[in-house]
Amino acid sequence: MIAQDGRESDIIGNRAGGGMSTAHITVSSHELIPRLQEEAERAVRDMGFSPTTEQAEGRPSLTLELASLNYARGDSGQPLVDEARLEGVFRAIAKNKGTTYTGTYTSRRTQGYALKPDADSNARMLSDLVSDGLNRAFSDPELGRLLAR
Repeated sequence: MIAQDGRESDIIGNRAGGGMSTAHITVSSHELIPRLQEEAERAVRDMGFSPTTEQAEGRPSLTLELASLNYARGDSGQPLVDEARLEGVFRAIAKNKGTTYTGTYTSRRTQGYALKPDADSNARMLSDLVSDGLNRAFSDPELGRLLAR
């Protein structure tokens, strides 16, 4: 079980408005991937498997990749209310006995706000998004079937 970052950059978007319009919003791979690895291993254990990062002949393998992560400012259509839109795309690649299964799972979150979200609010939104993406991946019956062969 390996979690990896398939994004081209740690930058997920830009802050909008005022003098901060060019300020990048970043999510570091070094911070995110260990958390993703931990959560994915927990999910694999919950499926009844014993996760390991070591490859072995005849053993099923699973790679969970964060393919993309984006943060954008949306338009809520309401006065004095803005939106933050997050989207994460996860890819699970399972291999077992010569068969490969690739599943792609998209998770989206839109959060309305009157005041721009602070770092803690953004971290909570990101955490919810990642949890949803993992739930989608590990609820995929085909993924579980291939690993169980």
